[in-house]
Amino acid sequence: MLATLTIVLDLVLLVCPNPLLAQESCRPFSLLKRDPPDVCSEFHLDPGGGDTSDPSEPELSSGHVAAVQATKYQFLIAGLASVGAIGGGALNAFMDTPHQPFHFTSEGFFGERAYAGGADKASHFVDYTILSKELANLYDKMGFSRRDSILLGFGVSVAAGLFNEIGDGTNIYGFSWEDLTMDVLGAGASAVIAAARLEDLLGFRHGILLPAAGS
Repeated sequence: MLATLTIVLDLVLLVCPNPLLAQESCRPFSLLKRDPPDVCSEFHLDPGGGDTSDPSEPELSSGHVAAVQATKYQFLIAGLASVGAIGGGALNAFMDTPHQPFHFTSEGFFGERAYAGGADKASHFVDYTILSKELANLYDKMGFSRRDSILLGFGVSVAAGLFNEIGDGTNIYGFSWEDLTMDVLGAGASAVIAAARLEDLLGFRHGILLPAAGS
């Protein structure tokens, strides 16, 4: 009987807990605090919505600033060299006289009917091979990577050839797609040779071909 009464009392206590016991127990878990936030707490929301980051953030190091300045100077010098290469060829063509309205011409590539038998096209190829190679070497000296130097040399050479032909379109020669094609092929050949590291095996240069005796 006592054991039964004890069990009944235990059940009553479980169903109706003593308020005193509840006060001594832990507070129920809650994501939001019921009390106002403590001003001195490590984490709290800023009611003003401002930036609560530490205003005394470390400034950029002097080495980083110097590197940024060096990069700007590198791109400036490269830009001036590129503009000089493109503008030089264009200026030479635009200043050639007599001037004519812009026009196109078809000179052919090689053969008896081609202009100068094709020697002019070979000259365009060699000229822009050399230009692309020397520009790539120049960009490499400026600190660009080998890949970027080759691409810059190729791109600037093609641009120089294009503007040179635009200038020829205003003189007696006319804009020649054949000339521009050989310019692109010459610059591309130099880029491929440099990318494959075949400079010691393949190369182009200007030279004098003496005519046969008595001609």
